Amino acid sequence: MKKFIILLIACISLMGCQSEPVNPDAQNIARVLQVDSKLLSHTKTLSEMVVKLKAVDLGGCPEEFKSAYKKYIAAWEAFATIEQEMFKADIERASKTIESFLSQYRADSGKATVKLSENWPTYSKEIIDSVSHIAGALNTVKTQALKYNVPYPAYKPLMFL
Repeated sequence: MKKFIILLIACISLMGCQSEPVNPDAQNIARVLQVDSKLLSHTKTLSEMVVKLKAVDLGGCPEEFKSAYKKYIAAWEAFATIEQEMFKADIERASKTIESFLSQYRADSGKATVKLSENWPTYSKEIIDSVSHIAGALNTVKTQALKYNVPYPAYKPLMFL
């Protein structure tokens, strides 16, 4: 038993020595993506999403990642301008349908987009174009992150008991 414990301690010590050096760029990108992946939770409007996105600390991230993330924010801002038109047209319907869209977006953006555009046929083209722009901008963010071997966090739906 004593030999087993000594061997176990030796193995653990060697594994600690073989760890890769920490890349601060990768750590900062991972931190941003972790925050970003949770922003849709408890978000009721597109404008609120923009505020949350702008509050994400991009400090320590490489410039090309920051640039991509800022374009991602701009895509949400453009969508928020459509939201304002929807609020002017019917604030009650807009509030309900946008909140529903945001709650479904991460799980199934396509389904959420179709449902929102069906509820707002007047803005259907703008909605689809905006969501497409957001998706493209997010893909650019993800591509920049992958240059540092940082994947976007997987979607984990909330489980209610």
